[in-house]
Amino acid sequence: MTQPNDFDRALKITLAFEGGNIDRKDDPGGRTSRGVTQNVYDAYCAAHGKPPHDVYAMTDAELHDIYYAQYWVPVTAGRTWPLDAVLFDCAVQSGVGQAIRWLETAKTRVPDNDPKRMLRLAVEVLAQRQILFYWLAEHRGMGWALAGWMSRLNSLRHQIQ
Repeated sequence: MTQPNDFDRALKITLAFEGGNIDRKDDPGGRTSRGVTQNVYDAYCAAHGKPPHDVYAMTDAELHDIYYAQYWVPVTAGRTWPLDAVLFDCAVQSGVGQAIRWLETAKTRVPDNDPKRMLRLAVEVLAQRQILFYWLAEHRGMGWALAGWMSRLNSLRHQIQ
């Protein structure tokens, strides 16, 4: 049996939390299927010469392409497990730019010569992400999502240890 690569492993973890369809008026992402918003899917369709259609009809192959090209590749270059998995999940949920900002902050807190640097960077990125979750719950009226966010965060922490 072939061992999954880091992308496949990380995608499986992320999809456990991005597995369904949602269209909540109080969710800034709007209509979303398996973590891909309608806007992201429309842009993907346009870039591939396809007419826009409902994100709920997205194929597994399209989902894989979107996650790999738009989230995995931009945040994982030269990084290894578990940092690549954490950055990928952060990029999916909070955007590529935010994931990179968290990484840059983490780099200031974890020494270059730390023998467990990838793990410690991943843990630091998750700590920063937790701060954002609590801030969004308190200041942006998204308390309804906090339990799910924390479940996701704690599951990821467990899986990378």
